[in-house]
Amino acid sequence: MFYRTSGKILPVAVCIALISGILYVPADRTASAANDGSDFYSSFETGDPQVTWESTVETDAQGNQLSSGVDGNAPFTGIPGSITHKVVEAKARGENTGAGEVAGNLVDSDSNSKWLDFNSTSWVQFKLSEPAAVVKYALTSANDAPGRDPRNWTFEGSDDGQTWTVVDTRTNQTSAGASSQTYMTSPMTKRSCTTVLISH
Repeated sequence: MFYRTSGKILPVAVCIALISGILYVPADRTASAANDGSDFYSSFETGDPQVTWESTVETDAQGNQLSSGVDGNAPFTGIPGSITHKVVEAKARGENTGAGEVAGNLVDSDSNSKWLDFNSTSWVQFKLSEPAAVVKYALTSANDAPGRDPRNWTFEGSDDGQTWTVVDTRTNQTSAGASSQTYMTSPMTKRSCTTVLISH
């Protein structure tokens, strides 16, 4: 009988101890808050000055906020989750090297640069630093000669650069001057190479 009673008293005593522990505020902190009229408590030592600011942002000598552009509101025109930083090699059937219009420009995230091959059919291939699944891609047309913009292409993926799997095919595509179009691919397992075969 004694054990049953103590079994009921112990949980009640533990609950009371926990509740009183939660409600306990050290006397020196209560007095300090009462003396300065605030309800702010910190881990500072008693002699340290209390914080006087609220949600401020550091600024430079000209008054510009030092944290601007890190709040997620910076302009971003690329595809979220882009893997262009994983491209370790870009090669093509042909390039206009004299004008700097090379395959590497296709992954530099600059819509003002371009790749140009004067052949009516061509290809461009990207080797990645690690296998990745491509689910979406974008093509941006140049602003100078709409007649050279690709109209038909096939997007493929490969593990070895030899055996390719088609993940997207487009025909009779048009663009309006310098514009970017985004395309979805078929479900693709992770591949270490991608290529785009282009025909006019």
